[in-house]
Amino acid sequence: MRRAGWCLHHVVVILKRKMNITELNSALAREGITCTELALESFLQQERKKLCVSPEESIEGLETCLIITDSGEIARSFAEKQIGVVALLHRESEQEDFWGLAYAIDGLNDIDVRYLDRVYRRLKGIPWDILETKRCRLREITAADVPRIAELYEYPSVKKYMEPLYTPLTREIAYTEDYIKHVYGYYEYGTWVIIEKSTGTIIGRAGLENYADNQKDTGQESNQKKENPENSLSEKAGQECGEKQVELGYLIGDAYQRCGFAYEVCSAILQYAKEQLGIPVVWTRIDRENKASIKLSEKLGFQGVKQTKDTNMLLLRYEMKEKI
Repeated sequence: MRRAGWCLHHVVVILKRKMNITELNSALAREGITCTELALESFLQQERKKLCVSPEESIEGLETCLIITDSGEIARSFAEKQIGVVALLHRESEQEDFWGLAYAIDGLNDIDVRYLDRVYRRLKGIPWDILETKRCRLREITAADVPRIAELYEYPSVKKYMEPLYTPLTREIAYTEDYIKHVYGYYEYGTWVIIEKSTGTIIGRAGLENYADNQKDTGQESNQKKENPENSLSEKAGQECGEKQVELGYLIGDAYQRCGFAYEVCSAILQYAKEQLGIPVVWTRIDRENKASIKLSEKLGFQGVKQTKDTNMLLLRYEMKEKI
């Protein structure tokens, strides 16, 4: 039985060079994912015409497959037709042309099934599941989530300290689609939606942003900061300290505030930043009047740093410990 949570059903390995895929097969089988190996020459003989006409027919259930191949020709053929494909790198494949492929793996040993599932999701436009806490699940945002996020923004307690959404909402949806492609696709982290597990309801969003990329062009003050990143408090502080400039931010819907969700989620994000992303330092910026967020940041372990030019904002720093 395939493990709950995996979107990947089947892996097809197409090889020019004979390789032992036993370890890969076993790792996938433990998670209920099937694997098929095809020799390149026989594949080309039987499937070349189908690749040119209707690639979905070349392998049964291809729309739910991830292709792993050491052939540049095969990789490009699938990629051009938006079939999920990963380049397999080894000594003999160094001369292969894998131009345009977003993902590659180095050999077939020690394969991380979670990584393959995430590659498949990214290539298919399926949001990643990021982490779970006792009460919440965090996943990447989708364009379909935007109306719910807009509902959360209707409350003064939420929008008082938050950057506004684009208006009309179609602009926010377009921004979100661009964000998914360029932020998730490049950094593999960003702002995620918070889902209450007991109800399946989106109750907020939270995540990690690079300082230079976390200002949205709304035509207001944030636009000035985007055009002049030296004006960004946390950008400047990060440059002065010579550290990776990553910022923690969160939003919890009005009906879900004062229930411990923010601490629960932000604690898990800091742990994720350390264990999965290898980020040693995280920053956060808080309006001086936002007492609740200041209290939360202190509870999480953030500490204030040197005075900034913007007297309305506090800049706090969190350094990873052995255990959060």
